[in-house]
Amino acid sequence: MDAARDGANNMIKWLLTIVSTGLLLSLHGCAEKAGPPHPSASATAPEREQSAAAPTHRRDIAWFTGSVEEAFRQARALEKPVFLYWGAEWCPPCHRLKATIFRQSEFIAQSRQFIPVYLDGDTDQAQALGERFGVLGYPTVIVFDPKGKEITRIPGGMELDRYLTILDLSLNSLRPVTELVSAVQDGQSLSDRDWLLLAHYSWSQDPGDALEAGEMHAVLRSLATHCPDSLPSAKRRLQALALSEWVGMEEREPNLADEYQALLQVIMANPVLVEENLPLLTLAGHRILTALYPESRQPAVQAQMLEILETLIDDDELDLLTRTEALTGWAFVRTALLPESASLPPQQKAWLKQRAGLLEEQLDAYQRQSGISDLWYALYQAGLAEDARAMLLTELDISKQPYYFMSGLGYLEKQEGNENRALEWYRKAWETSRGPATRFQWGCNYLMALIELRPDALENIEQDGTKLLEELSQQPDSLHNRTRLRLESLGETLLTWAATAERREVLATLHAALAPVCAATQRASPAARTCREFLTPPAA
Repeated sequence: MDAARDGANNMIKWLLTIVSTGLLLSLHGCAEKAGPPHPSASATAPEREQSAAAPTHRRDIAWFTGSVEEAFRQARALEKPVFLYWGAEWCPPCHRLKATIFRQSEFIAQSRQFIPVYLDGDTDQAQALGERFGVLGYPTVIVFDPKGKEITRIPGGMELDRYLTILDLSLNSLRPVTELVSAVQDGQSLSDRDWLLLAHYSWSQDPGDALEAGEMHAVLRSLATHCPDSLPSAKRRLQALALSEWVGMEEREPNLADEYQALLQVIMANPVLVEENLPLLTLAGHRILTALYPESRQPAVQAQMLEILETLIDDDELDLLTRTEALTGWAFVRTALLPESASLPPQQKAWLKQRAGLLEEQLDAYQRQSGISDLWYALYQAGLAEDARAMLLTELDISKQPYYFMSGLGYLEKQEGNENRALEWYRKAWETSRGPATRFQWGCNYLMALIELRPDALENIEQDGTKLLEELSQQPDSLHNRTRLRLESLGETLLTWAATAERREVLATLHAALAPVCAATQRASPAARTCREFLTPPAA
């Protein structure tokens, strides 16, 4: 059981690392507070959506094409909010947002009420601006009022009508989420609109402002307690978010188990609540099963979860990406209680393979990046490694960002013990990736895999590490946000690895390669702190 659970957790960790570093962590202290837009940062429109003006008959979003500073200036002049979308071309959740929300005529019509700004993480100064606004994960959507004050952050994964409702609340709110949280803590009453905004805030992407008063579980639980019973959907959503946080905590309050068990039963008994809180079963279901219930009750609750997920998977009226997500959740929940070295019965493997094939056939060009990420993942978790590998290999010829799926192949081969093939895929993913921030992230992925799988390959580690850091030094003002955090992870890995004199010599070479980047950092900046820590060799 432990092995199966560890495998599930490792797969989740891989997805979250690749897709969105720090997405499910409290981000307090990791980024600078939001401030005025960076004067040199520019906003660029996604492919096929570039335009400076939007005629009334337009069929796509009129993404603002000037700088972010210009966008805020125009917002003040026109008294319009700013809708800032932070994304990346390879990011599966970004593709899902485009496929389910941004392409819809209702959203396109609503976009005329605000200044829509798309900021690709690989554009010039994008990571610096991301650091100022405290964004780390792709995608992040922030709504600012016309004066540039942040109102809220909107999560993805919602169906269109609910997303439009929350967007409308955001555009017309006069009180930022941070103020609403403080008001609740001070005992003030909130309007129904305020509570809906709080319930649909992207808590996993809060930079620390809304959570300044405490850790996430405590804040969410407090909000859920104060939310009026007359708003059952908002109250259940806040409770579900608190439950998700609770099961992920190292030290949990055991006295809450009965309360959260009752909550889960209420949600699972209501199809609407299930859809509104789907990550509770898909991303957290296997953890909830083993953390919340004693072993004697786990099989019965597992059966409930599986039945619900099977209904969602086969529901043709649901969004296709909701169904692929449900299939992934099914694989994790179904394997959560398997004994060590055990596998699913053949008929269940066949069922999952058949469903994955049917869903894959229906994915269009917009849906594939997200949908395939779900499906190969489900296949592998269910013990269908060859089918997962075949799906990924096929996708290399289809995807516009094949390097993303090469990383998946690297992970798969590593888990299967095929170290040479794993390193080949990780390296190829790095070599074929595009964009400065993306290339550094993929290069770090390769280098850390090389250190893990070939720790004595000193020449390769030195050469490839030097190449990676020299490429970083060619990017002006590069050490911000996701790039900075990846460098910190790489530094920690290298310092742990450098346990011998020969390895410390390699580390000294890498120190020198990073020096040009660090020389350009401001003394009191997060980048300077990262440099100091990275450049500090381990004690002899």
